[in-house]
Amino acid sequence: MAYELVISPAGGEENSIEDLTRQQHIPVSASVQVTSNTGSVSSVSCTIEGDAQSNLTITITGSDSFTISGTYLDPFLDYYHYVAIDSSDLLETPTIVVNSYNVPNNKLIFNLDQDTSSYRTKIFNIVIDGSETIQMTQKIYNDWIVPATFIDNYYDALYEDD
Repeated sequence: MAYELVISPAGGEENSIEDLTRQQHIPVSASVQVTSNTGSVSSVSCTIEGDAQSNLTITITGSDSFTISGTYLDPFLDYYHYVAIDSSDLLETPTIVVNSYNVPNNKLIFNLDQDTSSYRTKIFNIVIDGSETIQMTQKIYNDWIVPATFIDNYYDALYEDD
């Protein structure tokens, strides 16, 4: 059976949701309807591959449709190196965390290994009538200023009383 996805907002590629640009928490909202050129669709389900950190809700809205809403956490892998605020990497072993949302308050960030990937792709698996799977994708494009903005805001907050 031939199925087609009607996606809103649609991306530029077949079976894709509109592209997004990187943020720390990336809002996503889409609706999808599955159509068939040979009959009706009796059931549909949808899961996202390997994205346990996102805060997404996939809601089945009919036998042939569903919505996706919520947020992706920043999918780019930036490595932040930090030490205590009154220390240095010569006095203590630095701690390294992945992504800005894992950097604790009141630390001295002294190195950033920034992810230079152009984009990351989220993959959704849509199972139709229990037998056929179609993949739907969404690209998130890197905005290289996001980590710099995080560091600027981090130190603004740290030193706002000075």
